[in-house]
Amino acid sequence: MQLVPPGLFDEDYEYFYADRLRPERSMLEADRIRRLGGLGPGQSVLDVPCGDGRIAALLAEAGCRVVGIDQNEDLIARAKSRSASGARFEVGDMRALGWREEFDCVLNWFGSFGYFDTDTNRRVLRGFCEVLRPAGRLIIDQVNPDRLRRDAERGGGTIVQMVDRGLDLMVDRVSILDGRSRAERFMVRDGRVRKIEFSLELVDDEQLESWLYEVGFETVRLFDQHGAPCTAASRRRVAVARRSDKSGGDGA
Repeated sequence: MQLVPPGLFDEDYEYFYADRLRPERSMLEADRIRRLGGLGPGQSVLDVPCGDGRIAALLAEAGCRVVGIDQNEDLIARAKSRSASGARFEVGDMRALGWREEFDCVLNWFGSFGYFDTDTNRRVLRGFCEVLRPAGRLIIDQVNPDRLRRDAERGGGTIVQMVDRGLDLMVDRVSILDGRSRAERFMVRDGRVRKIEFSLELVDDEQLESWLYEVGFETVRLFDQHGAPCTAASRRRVAVARRSDKSGGDGA
């Protein structure tokens, strides 16, 4: 089973998201991640999924020992072009990580959690906990589910998001159904029209905290995209969970 539909994160994605993923934004995000994770030179980070390595490379340049994992072979190939950063990139699956108590921080950034069914999503969290060293931290960044539900209600059940670049256009139509955000993405570029469908499980704050505690995390804090406490109006939700100090944890 593919982590995401084929073609979701390809050249068209990079083309339409170029403005949102400018280097200066990536640098700000990497700085925020270092603060949230308490990361300094020599500490180890697992970035999963790492995409094209934009964040992993910056963390490595700051002195962290970084491993980036992604199921998409094309993205890993692009990430490896950043090899001068010192980060290591591998094709892999977040559902089957091959380490135990290896990393000081696990990073799940930019809306990368929730693609699977409920049981599998919970197993993913357990896997994140198991690869962390005692007192290690997990950082999950995603669209705030409360804000998404509110925006959908205001839009009559559907959110329409648009990115245009001259004559080229990307349109996302997002609806909420059975506890998941379900998106239809239409891309028009150079006269070509493509459609991709994908969905994410929407996990509210209380449920996410409960899952994290169940798999072995000791503390959980929720922030917005600026580092302030997350509220229903926040655009994004950044969860920072700290694993128990005890080796083996509750997630064994």
